[in-house]
Amino acid sequence: MRDRHAVSPYPLRMPDDLRAALDAAANKGGRSLHAEIVARLERTLQEDSQSLSDDLLEAIRLQANLTLALAAGLDSGLLDADRRQALDALASVSRRVAERLGDSASSAAGELAAPL
Repeated sequence: MRDRHAVSPYPLRMPDDLRAALDAAANKGGRSLHAEIVARLERTLQEDSQSLSDDLLEAIRLQANLTLALAAGLDSGLLDADRRQALDALASVSRRVAERLGDSASSAAGELAAPL
């Protein structure tokens, strides 16, 4: 256990009703007011981090689907060999990403993009 004096104190002003609600939650959970505030702050920071991760995964999923849709609509016969190979690789990675993220819409787009 850390020495409580090793952490610098931080005076916190808050509305009386908020303090009363935090006191009640602390008592119910068998914690001090300080421990309750710290636990709640840590939980919100973790939730923010998780929310960011979810947003990032959603952006990756959308990008994979967009890539597959664009690849499906592109006439690869108009591309030189290097660009066709790059498009095939990009579509392959996008299909794997979409499958890994469990997107059912991407499987249909992946089937359309498969003949590249």
